[in-house]
Amino acid sequence: MHPIGISFIIGYERSMGAFRPLPLGAYRGDRVWSMSGRSGQALNMWQMAQLRSTMDMLIWKRRQPPVFYSGTRDVVWIKATLIAEIEFRG
Repeated sequence: MHPIGISFIIGYERSMGAFRPLPLGAYRGDRVWSMSGRSGQALNMWQMAQLRSTMDMLIWKRRQPPVFYSGTRDVVWIKATLIAEIEFRG
């Protein structure tokens, strides 16, 4: 069981160059149950390469995304195992 309020990275958009905001999901029980939003990131090129390498090892192999998604963006879904540490800036 995962604590309520923790968001996980559940994918990334295919793009040339830098990451776009990462889709986030929240757990309820043992399943990702909702997309909780998107988060930008302030990573340097080395950190982005490391994160992308990690995410590429976690590709979601099922036909259906892990969450309900009605968008049109080309999202690569991943298994929800990477916890997103979010800092709000004002």
